[in-house]
Parts: sequence; structure tokens; C-alpha cells
Amino acid sequence: MHRKGLAPDHITYNTMIHGYCKASNVNEAFELLDEMMRNGLMPNIVTYNTLIAGYCGLGSMDKADTEMIQKQLIPNVVTFFALINGLRKNGKMLEAKDLFQKMLEKGLFPCLFSSNLPFHLFEELSLSNNILLCFPFIDFS
Repeated sequence: MHRKGLAPDHITYNTMIHGYCKASNVNEAFELLDEMMRNGLMPNIVTYNTLIAGYCGLGSMDKADTEMIQKQLIPNVVTFFALINGLRKNGKMLEAKDLFQKMLEKGLFPCLFSSNLPFHLFEELSLSNNILLCFPFIDFS
């Protein structure tokens, strides 16, 4: 792009960072993040949600939490979805359930993007003999 006189924008960088994270190359994604900032573009919530999802995909939940805290991010539904999904995939169902409850308490609700998440949590909690933990997900009214 640079050779043709084109400068990458947020969409370009976020797309490339997403590709690196999907390929489990989170270190390369962070190198691209550094380049992005050197070129005067500040990362946005999409950038950080992508990096957090990348860490979660590798099972590096502590690094994902650290990234959020260091950058003083205010999590949105996508941030919560990445963290909950990472916990779920790493067998931390109770932590995933607690984080899902925290998301709801903050007034954030699953959207079309994350609407299957409660069902996955419910299914995995019930299959792991933790059926009583499913009650917060059930509306008895």
C-alpha cells in the first residue's frame, strides 16, 4: 500500500490485526498495532476487542484482562462476548457464567452477534452437572 502512495486506515489495520489473531499470530498483531500508532492512528474499541479475542483464542485469559485494564477500556457487548467465549472454551464455565451475569448487570445484553452465547453456556453448564447454575439464564415468568 505504501509503495502505491496509499495510507492504511483503521479498517485496514483492524482487518489485518484480525487476520493475524485468527491465525494465532497475536505477537504479529501487536507489531501491527505498534505500526498503526507510529503512523498516527490510535486504536479503537474494535482494535482492542480483536486483540482480546485473539488472546482468548489462545487461552491467554490473563493477558486479555491485562490489556483491558492497561488501556482502561470500557467493555462493550463484543468485549464481554470475547472474554466469556474464551473462558467457556478453556473450561472455565463458572467464571464465564459470572461474567455473563456481570454483563447483564451492566445493562449490556446479547445482540445478534452474540445471541447464541447464553445457549452455549446453558448447554455446557447443564452437561457438566452444574444444572443449578443455569437458573439465572431461565425466565420463569
